[in-house]
Amino acid sequence: MSAFLIRSCILLAFITAGHSLICEVCSSRNATMCNGKMMTCDANMDTCEHSIVRSNAYGQMFMVFKGCAKACKDLYFTESFTTGRNTIKRVCCNSDYCNDGEMETEWLSIHSPLLSFSLPTHLFLAFPFPITSCFTVSRFPARKDKPNSVSCPSCFHVGSYECEPVKMLQCTDSETSCISFKGIMDPFGNQPLKKLSLDCVNLKDCDPFPELPGGLIMEIEDVSCTKG
Repeated sequence: MSAFLIRSCILLAFITAGHSLICEVCSSRNATMCNGKMMTCDANMDTCEHSIVRSNAYGQMFMVFKGCAKACKDLYFTESFTTGRNTIKRVCCNSDYCNDGEMETEWLSIHSPLLSFSLPTHLFLAFPFPITSCFTVSRFPARKDKPNSVSCPSCFHVGSYECEPVKMLQCTDSETSCISFKGIMDPFGNQPLKKLSLDCVNLKDCDPFPELPGGLIMEIEDVSCTKG
């Protein structure tokens, strides 16, 4: 009996070791949702990723990325500067097909050229007409924009590393650190751009700086976070 159990455990170990994760793989740099093929991940990829990005640094932009990842960690990243805001939400999971479909969230952010607002998901689902025909919908937590006790020098420039702080920016919500970032970004896909920014951020520490989805950061030359 014990020999049978040992053989069974060895067989199970081989089966488990040989299993590769299956994830949905797709991306879009102009939408909040995408649908792609289910792909078998490389052996060193142990998680599926689903990330959504909202930015108005270059005009209102929404991006979504799904795929295989290595040691993926959940992320909710926000940074604010005088001319806009970037928000990234990443959800990681480790079972087959787990990043399929839409990202689960309690709140939805609704956007149009004239207004933006947030509402609970259950109220969104109760609308008697397809609200997506009138608005862009993104799956981010609602922001209160409540001022905190932190102020940071703020400057945002793309195309070169020359930038003077515009003014001191009043930080809000959980953005209680000041960040200085210098590096090469690729927000549009295959269009590398130098970026220099000083702004408010919700990170407690920038060492290491979190890996952002979709190859948005190509190179970091210098980054630091300080308590405001």
